[in-house]
Amino acid sequence: LPYKGNRANFKFRFIDGEWRQPESWPWNNSVITRDTEGHYPLMPIVLNDPANTYGELDGVYFVPGFANAVESTVIADGVEHLVVQDVFRTGVRDYFALRLA
Repeated sequence: LPYKGNRANFKFRFIDGEWRQPESWPWNNSVITRDTEGHYPLMPIVLNDPANTYGELDGVYFVPGFANAVESTVIADGVEHLVVQDVFRTGVRDYFALRLA
């Protein structure tokens, strides 16, 4: 999961030709939400650095790992999302959801 936090293996080429290493919200934030009565909030993944916000990843969302499992689905705004984990990691910050439609 290269875009989780501030990782050296995630860079993008900016319009000036420079390679930049962004951070990603909400992983660079210390506050993480959890499920509420089986409802899992999907949070957009926002690429940023201390000076700029570059945008959101389309169709990829942070989802909390509290009582969550791989391959479960989350419905948000009538659209189904598949829950995936970061390789073998199972912490509360190690899951994301992919939009299926």
